[in-house]
Amino acid sequence: MHSFAGIGQQYVLPAIVQYRKAHPQVTFELTLSQQMPQLARENGDVSLISASSLSDPELVAHDVGVTFSVLCASPAYLLKHGTPRKPADLLLHECLILKSPAFDSRGWTLHSPEETTEVQVDGPVRVNVPGSLAVAISEGLGIGMLPVYAAIDGLRDGTLVRVLPNHTVQASNVYVAYRSRTYIDARTRAWVEFLRAYLPQVIARDLNLLESLT
Repeated sequence: MHSFAGIGQQYVLPAIVQYRKAHPQVTFELTLSQQMPQLARENGDVSLISASSLSDPELVAHDVGVTFSVLCASPAYLLKHGTPRKPADLLLHECLILKSPAFDSRGWTLHSPEETTEVQVDGPVRVNVPGSLAVAISEGLGIGMLPVYAAIDGLRDGTLVRVLPNHTVQASNVYVAYRSRTYIDARTRAWVEFLRAYLPQVIARDLNLLESLT
């Protein structure tokens, strides 16, 4: 199986744990990557993809939820540099970049109930894995954009603070996908159906937790 790295660590590995409790004979090979999958070339069975849309005719894609990113900083960074009050204030701050195949990493599109604002940002650190970015943010290097699943633990324990809490960034759909021209055996189909039931629950859980922390 292939998955984007952050969502794979946060959602797929726990799903595997739950699934193997009922099916201990099933084994998994999970490849974590920030690249869009090439299932036909890589001989993969299933992929978990987070993207604004997915139109690859070679894939059957099941939409299992919607998530987004939030802006975060450490308490120490905000104490030293101040807290942005509006999107334009981000231009005065060090902004840490999460490189993604699905979005323009330096063009942040912020959504609020009142407006949508685009800000071109830059900063001293660029990484391609959300967990690594969370570490850089918590160490006070700047403000960064984290998917909810990568931000929620730090927001809960206080090592991260949400910046511009009325705004979200880069909403994306989460898809379970597999090759459309490939026979799906019973074990793979059972795993896909498990993910289609499991993932909407954990995505909704984290969004509800985020709401309670805001």
